[in-house]
Amino acid sequence: RFTKSGESVLVRLDNPSDHEVSLTVENPGNAIPAEHLPNLFDRFYRVDPSRARQSDGAGLGLAIVRSIIEAHSGRVEVTSKSDKTAFIIYLPTTIKAIQ
Repeated sequence: RFTKSGESVLVRLDNPSDHEVSLTVENPGNAIPAEHLPNLFDRFYRVDPSRARQSDGAGLGLAIVRSIIEAHSGRVEVTSKSDKTAFIIYLPTTIKAIQ
């Protein structure tokens, strides 16, 4: 939805440390203004409120992603620069048993 025609989304798997792996989804396009980045994972948050009536989504997708990742002892981050936005998921390489 946010990638221009002819552009590609980059998905990368990495091992940034001995105790975690990362999955990066990088989308080319306009930057998300910095003041919105801390709120992107909040339920129902929209960078552009006028899209609320036009979009198919309910503003829950990134909040659900964060909940799932945190349930698995991970974390998710977002960076956005002039030509791309990247969502990075970090997960531990070992999972603790549920007591």
